[in-house]
Amino acid sequence: MSNSRADHRIRAVVFDAYDTLLTLELTYVSLAAALHTRGLPVSSAVLERLFLDPHNGQVHPAHEGSSGGYQRWERSARSQGLGRALAEIDSLGRPGKRMRKRANAVYGEWVANSPWVGFPDALDTLTALRDRGFHIGICSNWGPDLASILGTADVNLSNVIDTTVSSAMVGSRKPHPGIYLETVRRMGNAVGRPLALAEVAFVGDSFENDVVGPLRLGFGHAFHLARPHRSAQSRLHTPGLPSIAPFNGRATRIATLSALLDVLNLPAPVPPTVPAMREVTFSR
Repeated sequence: MSNSRADHRIRAVVFDAYDTLLTLELTYVSLAAALHTRGLPVSSAVLERLFLDPHNGQVHPAHEGSSGGYQRWERSARSQGLGRALAEIDSLGRPGKRMRKRANAVYGEWVANSPWVGFPDALDTLTALRDRGFHIGICSNWGPDLASILGTADVNLSNVIDTTVSSAMVGSRKPHPGIYLETVRRMGNAVGRPLALAEVAFVGDSFENDVVGPLRLGFGHAFHLARPHRSAQSRLHTPGLPSIAPFNGRATRIATLSALLDVLNLPAPVPPTVPAMREVTFSR
């Protein structure tokens, strides 16, 4: 494997949202409580199945540009999956319309009773990057309310973000190329000039969605965030940490967001300034 490297400059950083900047505390305890409220049996197998998301990478052209259509698709897909999981309990029988209705109610109650919590290093890291001239974007598989969530969680991140894109807004889910390309296009519009993919780094906790997907398209760099805290979905899909060696220096694994400042050779956060555009050169 060649170690030869070409220089590229990073001027923008795109972050995943869920389990990267903030997390929705969707715990087994809160789900079990929602199931109990609806009179549905609880088993560990069912609870684990509910954390899986089999819809990554899908595109939904019928719902493109329609957040309402996307939300209907997502509710239907998740409730059918929940119905099938619950139907594995013999006493519930085969999943049907009534079961999906109950499943939808469980999911809605579960999410409604689960608070959004920002990670302690999220705001300081985004602020430090923004203060040094980096453009900040969000690209996440989530509903049309993502921008609102980023502004109303216990830590308000909206003031340090240039562009927010969710799968519900554009009709495709990571790692489908459409959502990445649309995010970079909208970031270019927000900052007043087109951004080349090689000028953009991606940061997130999902190896497939936040490292493989962006680098396959030509993003300049990807940072795989492997926090000690991992979501149940991440644990189920990624029992071990995949090697970043095949990416020839274009991927870096970090344990905290604040580690970005070290990797990008930036000083620790300081009071806000008004800097010129900052370029960071990776040699590869």
